[in-house]
Amino acid sequence: NLPFDFVEDEVFRRLCEVLGKRVAEISVNDLKNRMIKKKLEFSKVFGWILSREVVCISSDAWTAGDKTYLGVTYHWIDSKWRLQSLLVDIDLLEGRTTGDALSEKLEQAYAKR
Repeated sequence: NLPFDFVEDEVFRRLCEVLGKRVAEISVNDLKNRMIKKKLEFSKVFGWILSREVVCISSDAWTAGDKTYLGVTYHWIDSKWRLQSLLVDIDLLEGRTTGDALSEKLEQAYAKR
């Protein structure tokens, strides 16, 4: 959970230089614009997916350190009979990982569409 301006931080830019990535040249506005563009692309694809007759929803929960995360993926067969998948959400699970908690997170992921 970093703010957008982390890409302009000197330490981050030095790390990118060491790794040989051009990411160090990105600005906060570049990052925001890229995210807005991806959201628009995602919205178009997501609308198309939901217009299909059958979409399978899968989820996976995992622990990293002392935190538990839930990923939600939609799967469908396209018009050329190829399996397609789209990761629609990754969220932190807080509290106990019960069936009710997982169900609530799945509903929240669907509502984000």
